[in-house]
Amino acid sequence: MTKTEHAGAKNGGGFWGYREEAKSLSRKARRLQSRAHVVSGVREYWRDSAQPSDEGATDHAQTTQE
Repeated sequence: MTKTEHAGAKNGGGFWGYREEAKSLSRKARRLQSRAHVVSGVREYWRDSAQPSDEGATDHAQTTQE
């Protein structure tokens, strides 16, 4: 990822091109990385919540028949 987010002006640095091109590539890479992070977090949440836990587990079949 090309680092362009900073307080000062872009006077040289690691990218040999126009500033707008560097910013565009940087934004796309940052958003793609952020999206991947969110998706992995959602997968982790559903994986953890899909596993049955023993804490406070009730048998709903017995409670509805009573």
